[in-house]
Amino acid sequence: MNPTPISGNNYYGISSSEVPANALQPDQQEQQYYMHGGTISWDGINNCITDFTSTKKITNSQAKENGHIAIKSDGTTEVSYTPIDDETGKIGIIIPRYLIDQRINDAGELETNRYPLVKIGYNQFWMSQPLRTTSLTDGTPITCYNKKGTDDNPKPAQVTFNAGDNVGIGYIYPFTKDPNITKVYDPYNDAKEMAGGIVVDGRESSFQPSPLYNKAAVEDDKFVPISYNSDFYYVMPTADDMQQMTNYFGYLFAAKMCTREIAQTTGAGGDAFAYDKYTAITRGETQQQGTNYYTANISGFNLRAIGNLLGNTADYAGLGEDAALILKSDDPNSVTYINFHAYDPWSTSDMITENGYKYGSFYTNYFAQVRILMKYRNQADTGGSTSSNISSITRSSSSDDTEEKSINHNIYVPIQPAD
Repeated sequence: MNPTPISGNNYYGISSSEVPANALQPDQQEQQYYMHGGTISWDGINNCITDFTSTKKITNSQAKENGHIAIKSDGTTEVSYTPIDDETGKIGIIIPRYLIDQRINDAGELETNRYPLVKIGYNQFWMSQPLRTTSLTDGTPITCYNKKGTDDNPKPAQVTFNAGDNVGIGYIYPFTKDPNITKVYDPYNDAKEMAGGIVVDGRESSFQPSPLYNKAAVEDDKFVPISYNSDFYYVMPTADDMQQMTNYFGYLFAAKMCTREIAQTTGAGGDAFAYDKYTAITRGETQQQGTNYYTANISGFNLRAIGNLLGNTADYAGLGEDAALILKSDDPNSVTYINFHAYDPWSTSDMITENGYKYGSFYTNYFAQVRILMKYRNQADTGGSTSSNISSITRSSSSDDTEEKSINHNIYVPIQPAD
């Protein structure tokens, strides 16, 4: 977007790399940090970086133009910032890790979904996309509580239960009839909305609506994907798992989790947007009037503001503004969740709510998105040291409190030649 007088001739909701350098003030332009090569010293006891020694003064432009993983003719690998030479080696790409979910879907067919993983903290590998299953692992269908449209009313944008109903295992897709939104958003009844984001200013979003699940679903023994690999297992996260993440991130936790896909604005402080809220929602972007929400998403968690539901249609909240995750709880008569508010992404307060909505049946009709956690087995980390190179990471640890003594694990970063 072009800068406007109301924005103080600044850009909002857009990366500085997308703006011509001569249109920005010096302190707004992309900075050269020369962090494109060097040695990291790791403190395994305190779980932190102690030093970074730069070995190469590589500029951002050099890294963007020539940076690659080189597989040399002798089979060794290195990060290179020189022009690619096909005669002496090949370009290597990192093979991403996925959480693999194989289960019988509600149509009786074997369905496989692959969710990219992001490592946050020690031995915590989180899905960076929401879970989107419609059945349990044994093929039992999960009830969808969205109301199906008709020819006379194709977008009812509501659910099939009333506030206070005791709701069984189920899910819903986010929806809204907010009068401030130009169109009714109801992806369950709109194939185009369900397919994903639209193109705005030449940018196409990869966002696709995902189901929001309730307590009865996430705490069912057959909800969590089954791992067919003996090295790791999958788990529905609890408040303790989320607290470990907050401890790892520390200050400004919320901003580090939420997607940086923010609706572009033409006014300072988010007073005027480049396009309407319906467009932003279909792209999975955050849009809230009058807030400053310059989130970083440095975690790669990509938490989107698809809101949550408590009760019935009138109680749906936060679509396009807030993000919520439902967590597993030991209390059978309450729900545990964590909520991230767009109006305060820099919050340092405890956002985890345990034993919430413990009155009546409201704990059964709270719905929010789900992220599953992958953990490696036999990862008892009590200290030690870590050395790394481009191909592998070796961790050594031991503990008198565990059955495994002097555990040594090689965790490889798999690389393959690019096509």
